[in-house]
Amino acid sequence: MEAQEILEKLINRTDLTKLQSTILAEIIFSEDVQASIKAALLTALRMKGESVSEILGFIEIIRKAMVKVKIDDLAIDTCGNGGDNQNTFNISTAAAIVAAACGVKVAKHGNRNISSKSGSADVLEAMGARVDLTAKEVEDSLNFSNFTFMFVPNFHPIFKNIGLLRRELRIKTIFNLLGPLVNPAGVKRQIIGSGSREAAEILSKVVQRLDNEHILVVHSFEGMDEISIYEPTQVFEIRGNRIKKFVIKPEEFGLRGKDANNIRVNSIEESKVKLTEILEGSFGDARKIVLFNSAAALYVGGRCRSIAEGIKFAEKAIDEGLAYAELNKFIEFSKKVRMQNDQHI
Repeated sequence: MEAQEILEKLINRTDLTKLQSTILAEIIFSEDVQASIKAALLTALRMKGESVSEILGFIEIIRKAMVKVKIDDLAIDTCGNGGDNQNTFNISTAAAIVAAACGVKVAKHGNRNISSKSGSADVLEAMGARVDLTAKEVEDSLNFSNFTFMFVPNFHPIFKNIGLLRRELRIKTIFNLLGPLVNPAGVKRQIIGSGSREAAEILSKVVQRLDNEHILVVHSFEGMDEISIYEPTQVFEIRGNRIKKFVIKPEEFGLRGKDANNIRVNSIEESKVKLTEILEGSFGDARKIVLFNSAAALYVGGRCRSIAEGIKFAEKAIDEGLAYAELNKFIEFSKKVRMQNDQHI
């Protein structure tokens, strides 16, 4: 099947089969295909709306090509799929650090800012960490502490042909949906955030068809790809092939926020300041939203029996300085191993 034939199908709003989607993925990742053709295909797919079979096809190709990491089977990831245009600080990264401080192994998968003000790699680097770890260094990192980071370009070399295209397109594409589903460590426990209700539902059906243990796909009513403290959040809880739908409200947990501007940032530096203030114990909306999302991470990680219980663990980890210490352990480890690597080059 040629690119033109696939494009015609997409323009006619015809869903591709999983096999056809793998062919599309190979075209998109090919070095021999013009950027204009790739842009047309991605745009047409976005306008039609990505189906479950199409997402599964892309996942298959990406997972085959990615650099894999061997870690604890109980490790988790917290990752929004981006593109929600909310300009919030790095909530999922902060939640990952707090969850790690509570004893859950976290294999964070992330990138620089493409559709946000600050990507997870950006804020960790701003805090002093080296994010360009190898697979072996990631594995060693999780033996040293409970948190590690996998920088997308290091583990997905096939993405090198689409990075510039995504930045030039400046629209959400299928890649916004894929990030959480192609974690190099193959985590089976995750918080996956979605900026739209429709995408959240599709992602839940995709996850249902993948090897999973406990996943929460979340979408807040105001459009955040996080659990919100301002509006209710739709949750799709997936365990194996079962999906349970429910809504959680911040006021039910005593975490109602005051003003969404309190969690918004305009730069990487502002996100760094916000993250630092939270880990130092500052109170306010930023702390509340991190507590809420950390608690959900602890819940899928098996550290607690409910989100309410998880909030108590998260509060303790922040207030006793455990979360900040966990981040610093990762920062020091990453700098040390990367310095040793640089000296051998």
